Amino acid sequence: MDRLFRLRATRRLNACGCIRFRHWRLYGERGLAGARAAVWVWDETLTIEHASETLAQYRVAVEADGRRLRDVVDPRFFATGHASPQPFLAPLDETEWHPAQRAAPYRPRRTPVETGHQTPLPEPDRGTSAG
Repeated sequence: MDRLFRLRATRRLNACGCIRFRHWRLYGERGLAGARAAVWVWDETLTIEHASETLAQYRVAVEADGRRLRDVVDPRFFATGHASPQPFLAPLDETEWHPAQRAAPYRPRRTPVETGHQTPLPEPDRGTSAG
């Protein structure tokens, strides 16, 4: 059990009900937008869970380094009491939907020194003398 809890990560579901995990955007549940969810990979299964309730599972292929996900397929969603009250719009029902999408890697942040845009320091208040 200890190993499982060390492998779990916590993510926040965005407004669409998705999390970002290891450079993939994965759907969990729209009705839980803004809530925290646990995510982990065990064998070839990635699980997303909220409050001990499984939201979704995906079959994954892991790279040789054991860290990165090579492929995410076969989404399986579970019925929960957290369904969004907002139904999908009619035209979206006819649109092909991809619950797992590879995301671009995060870019490192650039400091103001690297960009050449340093914030100037305020001028010291020397006081004015009226004479």
